Amino acid sequence: MAPPRQKKNVGPLQVRIANACNDSLEDIFDDKKDLVQFESGDVKATVSRCWAHDASDEDKEFLFGLTEKNMKDFYEKSNWGWNESQKRKELTKKTSQYLIARDPNGRIVAFVHYRFDMDFDLPVLYCYEIQLIEEVQRRGLGGHLMHILYKLAERFKMKKVILTVFKHNPQALNFYQQKLKFRLDATAPKENHIDYTILSKNVERVV
Repeated sequence: MAPPRQKKNVGPLQVRIANACNDSLEDIFDDKKDLVQFESGDVKATVSRCWAHDASDEDKEFLFGLTEKNMKDFYEKSNWGWNESQKRKELTKKTSQYLIARDPNGRIVAFVHYRFDMDFDLPVLYCYEIQLIEEVQRRGLGGHLMHILYKLAERFKMKKVILTVFKHNPQALNFYQQKLKFRLDATAPKENHIDYTILSKNVERVV
């Protein structure tokens, strides 16, 4: 009797397919074009997708500056510390992609830095940053951008959306866990002295 065949892990192929796609959000979500538009009260934004290496130097500098403004204090209170050169490199890795939200005047008001990657043999969409300028925070735009991320993970057949968050950032923890229903990932550190955790949300339906 022949031994049962091992099921081939197609995760790396799915990640390569996702990373080979250069389509705009409008083309990716041809049946859900409303995803690229956001409106809540006086906050209006259009969301686009681009590779980090295709972003203008001006935009990359703005994205770094916004990250530094929002996150430097949290990093300095952590065991990691704030490392400007390391953060710049992280934001511009070869496989880094951005969702960029601009107001009607073309000004960047929020962005997401994400990558498609393998994580413990699973194809995942890893969210590295989601940053908003102060005046559009707590207006629903962050949730909308994370919804787009989830739909990207779904469209490219990832198993989950995953992210790292500082334990001493209660606002972020509440946003991910209470509003977006992220849960502790199986890979989250168990040691109490570690000042970050890993959250994830499974992709329940892939298309």
